[in-house]
Amino acid sequence: MMRRGEREFPPRILEEVSIGEVMRVRTFMGREGNVVGRLPDGRIILFNKESPYLDLIEPGEIVEAKVAYVAKNYIIVDPLAPPKTGLEGLKESLRELTGMEDWEMAVLAKALLYIIEKLEEE
Repeated sequence: MMRRGEREFPPRILEEVSIGEVMRVRTFMGREGNVVGRLPDGRIILFNKESPYLDLIEPGEIVEAKVAYVAKNYIIVDPLAPPKTGLEGLKESLRELTGMEDWEMAVLAKALLYIIEKLEEE
């Protein structure tokens, strides 16, 4: 925890996020048992509790959502549709992982996508 007067090092650069912007959110289980996401700058992404899709969102999914509120430490988004499920949902999640900075995770995701595509060809 930082004390008064101390500066964060390296300084955190907040990602520009605008109300109305549409984004893809990779979900995970938050501290309080809620499904959440995270921006690259570390801010948490919360889902609007009044969304009809809220109960359909689970950890490990990709959700397309529109930014409804932006604060210093978090944003709130409205899901635009329920997340894809089954094989299509799995392939979408793997495609999203191929772009990660964690190269090991990206390689594994690419390998799994390749295997799935080969199995679909048969």
